[in-house]
Amino acid sequence: MIPLRREIEMQNFVEKALKGVHLDKMIPKGISRIRMAVLNDTDRVIKDKSIHLNRFEIVAILNVFYSLLNYHVRPMNKSEFKDFLYLTLGITNMTVLSGLCRAAKKISQSVNPKEAGLLDGPTFVRLMSILLRGSIEERALLSFYILDEDGDGILSPKSDLSLSLTGTFNPFISASAPNIDPEEPTRDILRYLIKKMDIVADSGIGINGFIKECRTSPWLIDGILPTLPSELRNYAFQSLVSQVPRLPAIENKTEESKGIPKKKGTK
Repeated sequence: MIPLRREIEMQNFVEKALKGVHLDKMIPKGISRIRMAVLNDTDRVIKDKSIHLNRFEIVAILNVFYSLLNYHVRPMNKSEFKDFLYLTLGITNMTVLSGLCRAAKKISQSVNPKEAGLLDGPTFVRLMSILLRGSIEERALLSFYILDEDGDGILSPKSDLSLSLTGTFNPFISASAPNIDPEEPTRDILRYLIKKMDIVADSGIGINGFIKECRTSPWLIDGILPTLPSELRNYAFQSLVSQVPRLPAIENKTEESKGIPKKKGTK
């Protein structure tokens, strides 16, 4: 082995060392196109100040995106996106999965009508930024898009909210007379939400009103429907794409935001 090393010259070392090795079986086809697509998508996303990811994390998430597409440069369809959310982030509610597809379309900056209903790389990154580290306002907006099934910009108690609450409760646990009135818990929660958000029963609440309510009561974001990945799933995925995983705030800082002075002797 040592005499063989002495015979190998520096300029053709790699060529001789890899002689007989079938690289086409080790490296996915079109990998150079994937690298170029990742670079182009990163340049588009990195300029967006609302993204809660650094360049390293953006590149890592884009590599996940294209690996899910079997290393093809194309948009992701709804079925592929739902599979990723279901299997990787543990989002299993079918209403939420469909709602996240609608939300992706809302936050997409693509102007190509042929890509309607599809996710390109930058849209995937923007959505992951909100799901993994979004502010309360961003997650509230995402939740609104998911709950607004008819897309009219208004959450109606009679349609959107009541439909979202359907099947939420086990009547044999939460209803006083499950065999007679199994919908009692749903009606009670719906009445509470109407009162809580000051909604007129015949109308509804818009985007700005819903976000305002979520600022003071962040539990609304994930309380009506489980629209976000669990903290465990979130942290586990971030550990794959980030050197410093961090979870988003789950509630606002009340005392600091209101400027309440601290008592003497307290730290």
